Amino acid sequence: MDNNKEVALRLIECMLIISYSDGHLDESEIEVIINIASQTWNGSDDDLKMLIQQAIKNIENNNDSLSRKMDDNADFFSGILDSEGKTQLINIFEELINADGKITKEELNLFNKFHDRILCHQYDKKVNNHEGYKDSLIIFGASLLALPFGLANIISPQLSFLIVAVAAGYIIWDKFFRRRCSVCCSKRNILFDEQELDRWLGRKTVYEKTASGKTKSKNVQTTYMKIKRFYRCNDCAYEWAIISNEEK
Repeated sequence: MDNNKEVALRLIECMLIISYSDGHLDESEIEVIINIASQTWNGSDDDLKMLIQQAIKNIENNNDSLSRKMDDNADFFSGILDSEGKTQLINIFEELINADGKITKEELNLFNKFHDRILCHQYDKKVNNHEGYKDSLIIFGASLLALPFGLANIISPQLSFLIVAVAAGYIIWDKFFRRRCSVCCSKRNILFDEQELDRWLGRKTVYEKTASGKTKSKNVQTTYMKIKRFYRCNDCAYEWAIISNEEK
């Protein structure tokens, strides 16, 4: 099978698996699949129909391992696409799962798994290409542990440990909690839009001190909101959204 045909076939397989994960194919989803497939296929319409039939046959033959089939296709695309190509592919699947106006749990799970798998190769490659990564981490950790003893000769021990605690806190935040682009791992991103999806009344427990100095709890009514925030990477232009529940 030539490369263009294999790319088109694997793309169609992925789109069909994601679309049918909720148990049915909507007309709008079929229309999107045909439209996207026709844009990536350089052959005739008859050959494209045969590819779609082949993709359906492949899926039927692997009905018990569709998740593994998606993993295999993610590995394939990860090996032939650059960062921009991966972003375009993810955007294609986002368009697909939104085609029928609703996103099911099954569609979202498959999409997220494919998204994470196709990007993890890129991240692993960056880490593996970083010479002396583990050695540098060990040296840095040892230096961080030794820092209080060196600072103690200049400033008070309490202040030296406070400085190290702040530095360690920043490193942990930067490594594990800082918002990064999932495509290129850049830290340079902006919030460019936000939407309020829902609002409801709920209750929460608050604590207050009485005149006698004791603390008592009280159940109060409050307003909660579901907010969807849209971010864009400054380096690769990838866009993503994060949904969170917040108190007004």
